[in-house]
Amino acid sequence: MQAPMQSTGLRVRQQLRCHPPRSGTLRAIRAVPTSTNQAFVVEQTDETWAAFGAKFAGEWEGVSVSYAADGAPQPLPEHYVPGAYRDWGVEIRDWQTQCSCTTGDGRQLSVVLRRLMPTVGCEADAVAFTQDATTAIAGGGEAPALAYLPDGSYTTGPASFDLVNASKLRFEACFAGPGLSTEGILSNGGGAAAPAGNEEGPGPAAAQPPRYRLKVAQNLARNWADGSWRVASVELHRERYDGPHTGRQELAGCGGGQPTISGLQPVPEEQLRGSWAVEGGVVLVADGGALRPAAAGGARGAAPIGAEGAVLTRLPLGAWSAVRADGSGNFWIESGALAEGGVRQVAARSYEGGAVKEVSLGVERLAE
Repeated sequence: MQAPMQSTGLRVRQQLRCHPPRSGTLRAIRAVPTSTNQAFVVEQTDETWAAFGAKFAGEWEGVSVSYAADGAPQPLPEHYVPGAYRDWGVEIRDWQTQCSCTTGDGRQLSVVLRRLMPTVGCEADAVAFTQDATTAIAGGGEAPALAYLPDGSYTTGPASFDLVNASKLRFEACFAGPGLSTEGILSNGGGAAAPAGNEEGPGPAAAQPPRYRLKVAQNLARNWADGSWRVASVELHRERYDGPHTGRQELAGCGGGQPTISGLQPVPEEQLRGSWAVEGGVVLVADGGALRPAAAGGARGAAPIGAEGAVLTRLPLGAWSAVRADGSGNFWIESGALAEGGVRQVAARSYEGGAVKEVSLGVERLAE
């Protein structure tokens, strides 16, 4: 007798709609700094959003894993796993996913994320989806604070949250730049050795290599006993572009999906240390209750990696999460992904008194 074969069916739908504040315009930024945390040089462009949409929109298939704050991959909840797997002692930690992404008027993006429940054999290709903790990112009914790059990368999270009643918060960053690791192989130079992909080249579209992106989602929960916040889980998603957006409902059936990632080794902490110089990106700062592009001379806030009280979660595929919170609604949130050649993509945001203070998304290079 053989162990059960895993196939998939629809489990969760997540719909996210967000847009940046209309009072400010995101700007594409390119800088050549001389030291870490150097000022951004800002250039405003109306084409940034269109370029982002061209790389962001479409159907994406992938794999996701939820990790504890210490980086341990978490098994799927038992009630989602068929009894046959438990009988065979098979522990499942990877979800197969399908993500439909579009952009709309008013610089609004829409994401529908489907997680697929494991099934035994091929007797079921879909089951009814349930409401899950991944139903929303925004807090208090406000539009999430969004920053994005022309390569399809973005970061989003609540613009503000209730200091008294908020119980859960979610922050998400997507990294779509070139050279990201999709195999979990890290180079000696601090970057991630990745297969060819995310690069445009000559020839027909059919001849282009697969295009990948990585997403890191940080879920925070409040400890009601003392009002403090803790990292409840950190999700890592690896997604591969599958085609133009269709809003499809039919998903990969028996035998579909991608290789799992839960068994890959986390990024070594020493590869996250060192002095990193900003190469370019976007930075938004709070101004009169709205997020606006930072003027020339603005700089990304200090990264929480290594800061006192920061919770560092090392993930596979060169990715990481770092969170620091105090008891006054002040947060420092960071996530990132290493790329080949001593480069990394970083998303960071800070909150003061429950309101977003700064959001940044960009590329950094390891200083020699």
